[in-house]
Amino acid sequence: KAAILLGEYHWSGGNSYLFITSALAIENMEVSPEHIVFDDKIWGQIYEENNKYFPQQEIVGWFISLPGFNMELNDVIRKNHLNHFAGSDKVLFVVEPGEWEEAFFVYENNQLNRQPGFYIYYEKNEPMQAYMIEKSNNQSIEVTEKIPDRAVSDFRKNVQKNTENKKTEENTGNK
Repeated sequence: KAAILLGEYHWSGGNSYLFITSALAIENMEVSPEHIVFDDKIWGQIYEENNKYFPQQEIVGWFISLPGFNMELNDVIRKNHLNHFAGSDKVLFVVEPGEWEEAFFVYENNQLNRQPGFYIYYEKNEPMQAYMIEKSNNQSIEVTEKIPDRAVSDFRKNVQKNTENKKTEENTGNK
């Protein structure tokens, strides 16, 4: 899978700050480490959706999810980054979904360098929520399967058991 990352880039006190607030899924694009093509049709879709859903945001990078990927960038990925996302103010976010390994890369010193750390935080983002709802044909994106929390269930059973034991002791006069 691939997506375009949108947000804002800021400089302050000699430091750069990138805030990614939205992502546009790239539909109808085959993605593999050996084959990534950003053609005119793809860019047309990107600009159209950017203007429709996130007109106040700029492109700040791209995202690829590659199953089994070892996080070593090859020439295809580097070439695409340089051709379409050149500059130190654009990032590449790579995710290996099986191991859920993730990394940000930034172009500096004439190469794409993996960043040693980053922060992820969440805040309410109504434009992104509207985009996701529309793209999912108004279907809920929440997980529908509920997994019981055993710790909570066991705790509640113990509280109930202790309460019943206490009532029994009070009724029989044992304190």
